[in-house]
Amino acid sequence: LGITGVHDKVKDSTVARAYRDLAVTGDLPIRVRIDYWRDHLDAVTAAGLRPNHGSDRVTVGGIKTFTDGSFGGRTAKVSEPYTDADTTGQWVLPPDELTRLVEEITDQGFQAVVHAIGDVAIDETVTTLTAAPGTRHRVEHAELASDEAIEQMAAADIVASMQPNFHRWAQPDGLYESVLGPERTAKTNRLARMQDAGVVLAFGSDCMPLDPLYGIAHAVDAPTSEQSLSIAAAFRAYTYGGAYAGFAEDEVGTIEVGKRGDLVVLDESPWAVTSIAEIDPVLTVVGGDIVYDDRT
Repeated sequence: LGITGVHDKVKDSTVARAYRDLAVTGDLPIRVRIDYWRDHLDAVTAAGLRPNHGSDRVTVGGIKTFTDGSFGGRTAKVSEPYTDADTTGQWVLPPDELTRLVEEITDQGFQAVVHAIGDVAIDETVTTLTAAPGTRHRVEHAELASDEAIEQMAAADIVASMQPNFHRWAQPDGLYESVLGPERTAKTNRLARMQDAGVVLAFGSDCMPLDPLYGIAHAVDAPTSEQSLSIAAAFRAYTYGGAYAGFAEDEVGTIEVGKRGDLVVLDESPWAVTSIAEIDPVLTVVGGDIVYDDRT
């Protein structure tokens, strides 16, 4: 799929061990930044793990938590009720508890990685992260961000860790329209609005599906101008944006002298096809080493 690195939200501690075991034996072909769930904060600090430290293949990331749920479950925290359910969602971690947790996370020097999907959850999360010490805290998903939250994120250097493949739910009669209605659907995943405000976009997939080119296609072909990006901007969010979110922009994220030499070769130019999603990677290079080769 042309993936040279991932930011993995690790809840099961055996996964972190598996990554490190693979790295030790030389069998890990990608770079992994591990964002530990909040349940592991005490163990992570007791073990002496420090953010942004590790090997060239496995690095300690931030601490992940949830504030709300999802649109599909009608549990994302929104300001107006869902169109098909008499509810405004629910808190997974209420604002006062989030504030205390973020204080604990930042006291230990970690990046806060916070899931927030509904507009109310995003507003509360951004306010909390803006007041927290440290930089490049992350809002995961940020699907229904208000204009005010977007401007605040830009001013506070809060990264928008978003999934452009979610735009498939913004199509007419799709999931978003059924639960939010057409007006709010047009305000979901406003990638261009984020970019224009100066928010750093770090694109991922949430593994739905994992393919970055599928996500780039959705970013470019999004329903509205506020939701869509140019091809170059979409690629940048999947490359430099991810590197910046992981404090690694001096090492990876762009191809230039002095960096680690992570790159992907595609079988066709994204500017010369009608469907970016149908492009295939033919060569993947990590640290100058070929880890996948399908050239004919």
